[in-house]
Amino acid sequence: LNDMPTFGGNARDLLSVLHDAVGEAGTLLMPAYTAPQPDEGWEFVLNRTATYTGLVNELFRRSPGVLRSLHPRHSVCAFGPLAAHLTEHHERCERADGADSPFDRLRRLETAKFLTLGLPPGYLSFLHWVEDSDPSRFPWRLYEDGPRALRVVAGDGTHITVMDWWRRPWAAARLDYSRVAAHLSPVAMHHAEWRGIACGVYPIGPLAEELLQLRDTGIVHYS
Repeated sequence: LNDMPTFGGNARDLLSVLHDAVGEAGTLLMPAYTAPQPDEGWEFVLNRTATYTGLVNELFRRSPGVLRSLHPRHSVCAFGPLAAHLTEHHERCERADGADSPFDRLRRLETAKFLTLGLPPGYLSFLHWVEDSDPSRFPWRLYEDGPRALRVVAGDGTHITVMDWWRRPWAAARLDYSRVAAHLSPVAMHHAEWRGIACGVYPIGPLAEELLQLRDTGIVHYS
């Protein structure tokens, strides 16, 4: 929202615009990531733990009817007819954004798209799917040697343990989205400015195919 100077509205106004754009027949999703703390007292509480991914995302998380996937680090929120299908059983995934995760399920939907606002080309959360879909084929050794156990409180108050693979501390400092963006075709990425606001539209199916092809040639979002 900070990078949309000509929008003229607040976070709730933007959320309303996005709902209108998707319509009643569509499903709107947003990342609701958290930052687990490596101490014994931290726990992910589905209905209370805030997201660091922005004010609009946090307002969306708190909105009536929005469902949140039960993953302690990379949860996803959704509203619409496919919300339950896309978010359920996220806590059972071996990797947060890999096989059968919300991103992986989105990838299988023919009409699914990512929208970015105020962000540069290639700056999108789906890149985590490339990391997690097959870590053995990723050219960087991103993850620690084993998963960590994180405490989770479900919506009904049930306490469970979720095993999650954490990236190595240096990974965030080496992110370079432009490396991938420079190689994406117009089929996978439409990026332009509209009234001074950077807008990106990414059809997820073609995007996934091109990202895997780039990965297999050693081109990923790290430098």
